Amino acid sequence: MKCWWRPDIKCRKCGNMGHMERVCKSQQPEASKAQTEEDEEQLFVVTCFASKNNSSESWLIDSGCTNHMTNNLAIFIEIDMSFISNVRIGNGQLIPVKGKGIVAIESLSGLKHIYDVLYVPDIDQNLLSVGQLLEKDYKVIFDDKWCFIKDALGKDVFMVMMKAKSFSLNLLEDEQRNDYVKGVPLLEEKLADCVACQYGKQIRKPFPQTTWRASHKLQLVHSDVGGPQRTSSLNGSDEKPVNVFKADMFKTFEMTYLGLLSYFLGMEVKQGTGEVFICQQKFAKEILKKFHMEDCKEISTPMNLKEILSKEDGAEKVDEGLYRSLIGCLMYLTATRPDITFVVSLLSRFMNCASKIHFVAAKRVLRYVKGTTDYDIKYSVLYNFQLQGCHNFQFQGFSDSDWAGSIDDMRSTTGYCFSFGSGAFSWSSKKQDVVAQSTAKAKFIAANAAVNQAIWIRKILEDLHMKQTEPTEIFVDNQTTIAISKDPVFHGKTKHFNIRLYHLREKQKDGEINSGVGRRRWRRRVAFLCSGGDGEKTEHHQND
Repeated sequence: MKCWWRPDIKCRKCGNMGHMERVCKSQQPEASKAQTEEDEEQLFVVTCFASKNNSSESWLIDSGCTNHMTNNLAIFIEIDMSFISNVRIGNGQLIPVKGKGIVAIESLSGLKHIYDVLYVPDIDQNLLSVGQLLEKDYKVIFDDKWCFIKDALGKDVFMVMMKAKSFSLNLLEDEQRNDYVKGVPLLEEKLADCVACQYGKQIRKPFPQTTWRASHKLQLVHSDVGGPQRTSSLNGSDEKPVNVFKADMFKTFEMTYLGLLSYFLGMEVKQGTGEVFICQQKFAKEILKKFHMEDCKEISTPMNLKEILSKEDGAEKVDEGLYRSLIGCLMYLTATRPDITFVVSLLSRFMNCASKIHFVAAKRVLRYVKGTTDYDIKYSVLYNFQLQGCHNFQFQGFSDSDWAGSIDDMRSTTGYCFSFGSGAFSWSSKKQDVVAQSTAKAKFIAANAAVNQAIWIRKILEDLHMKQTEPTEIFVDNQTTIAISKDPVFHGKTKHFNIRLYHLREKQKDGEINSGVGRRRWRRRVAFLCSGGDGEKTEHHQND
């Protein structure tokens, strides 16, 4: 390489000695400025910021926009947060682009994936670029007051009517118009007539003064000899002894009659005939108010199943105190909300390294809680319990696992729940202590944890004089795990198993536990403990 230093040469650019003009440093700021201008001209968008009430479900078809854009991070099914760029708007201002990904939109011909959609947080309207649609072989036709978007085969994808001199694609209105969603009728449709109201407005005929008990001649009529009699018992139904006992207790002790239990440790308890509802509706609303999410948009799932959370995600760090406070509130909410147990357990792993991605995932849980504040757990007296009594009634359990769900240490997640047949009364979602080398081992570890919990529950029921005479059924959705727990011939596949895991086989041999294949309804009930879905809808009951 030839050295650029020339002590006897004078630069024609800056007039200094020692270098030539082609290596003069005074040219670099201009080059940097040119590069910046070139980057700034990468994108160009024409839009405005006048409206502040635009829905995240509405898309504006823009012929002057070079790329699809949205400000709603939740609608992405895949997103690359490492894509950083700038967008120039109509007034010349540059706004940042924080990512690029894929968005799924429901169309006339099914679910369509819109690729290369930019995530622009500062924009106020979702934009569909006409130019980018044409690049993907779509056809955009403007006819009268309609805009038709067709695919490469000529099938209609979207039909958008012009409103206020613009073409705005509102997915909710399209679903109402085409009856895609049940329970969302059009407002202009005529409602069904109320039959009860019509009967209430009719003129009532007077009752006859006299009537005959027999309906025809010589009919055999059975007459009552006596009226209703009080049922005799040992002490009768006299409340006097009870009142005397209460008066004596009030004289001896300071007592207050509280009536039926309504609150217990912050949980709301509602009792009915043969059923009890437990919820934390008031506490859920307090959490939303504390983190300024009272007016947030509701969402149907607590987390995005395709989003993988990691400790080193490269995102900007957030206030750890605020993040810990949010996770702590959600942990207390899991006392009556098993549907958020998995995602809260997952987010609690990042308390010492919380980033913006983790905080957005936690706020998504709040959006899910916003739409399900009136959910509660229902415990009811079953028919078999009334017939057999508490001594012959059995509880059941189900275990599952999420194999290698943590990408930081490749450990799996254990999930299990127990129930007498109504609402679940015991559940857990916890990361395993060891790395499972196979799905069978992960399922075996989860089943072993469920066995330990079942034995503990059996001992408590025995203290309550509800001893379990039959083995407790624990359903496992893995045939290999069930075979290993019953037959030790699979020694070649279990060499890497820990010795303590064979506790399941021992308890099954003793007749305390019986493992089997889980039924479909139990698989749905435990799904929310090992995944981010909403699980079994009937596990919670909406409070009317």
